[in-house]
Amino acid sequence: MSLLIRIGVANGYRPRTWIFAFVSEKWKELMFRTRDGQREMHRRHLEICVFTQVALDLKSTDLAVGGSEQYADYREHLLPWEECLPLLEGYCDKVGLPKTAKEFVQRLRSELETAAKEADDNYPKNTSLVINERGEPVLKKTPAREIPASATELEAALQERMPERSLIDTLWLSDRVLHYTALTQHSCNQGQWQGNANWRVGGLNQRD
Repeated sequence: MSLLIRIGVANGYRPRTWIFAFVSEKWKELMFRTRDGQREMHRRHLEICVFTQVALDLKSTDLAVGGSEQYADYREHLLPWEECLPLLEGYCDKVGLPKTAKEFVQRLRSELETAAKEADDNYPKNTSLVINERGEPVLKKTPAREIPASATELEAALQERMPERSLIDTLWLSDRVLHYTALTQHSCNQGQWQGNANWRVGGLNQRD
């Protein structure tokens, strides 16, 4: 719920008045359903909606992850271009790339022409691709293949042995694991670890 509140505030909605205000009408049609005359919320669709909104808000910088700026900048660990130039010829030899820009462009052009000619030659044999009256390529729908019995048995075995988890439960459990891992490392560094991890790990599935 705290995550939903942050999303609502980030999108300009005040607490107590923002509930689902950031959800579009199409999402509401998926999230809510009517059963026995009562409106109910579909939890899985809510989770997908929330994490989709989180991804969009992170991309637009409306949301931020605390401490994320503390990670190292990978660009600071790249070799300067002056140090790369002496290694360029040997690298091109190993990966099979042309050594000059002109040769590189010529190779790409040649490969594109070869691929285009191969596609044209194989078009009469391609039953999945047709050209309509407007000259547009149309890819036909591939007919569904029969599901083998082994795949059905594997799916049934996985469903039987793997408990169903929601995204929110998985995030909560991950947070608990990280919390106990940090606590264990701190105790070991302080010389206070007495081997009493069993009760801590055993309590991961118990919510406060």
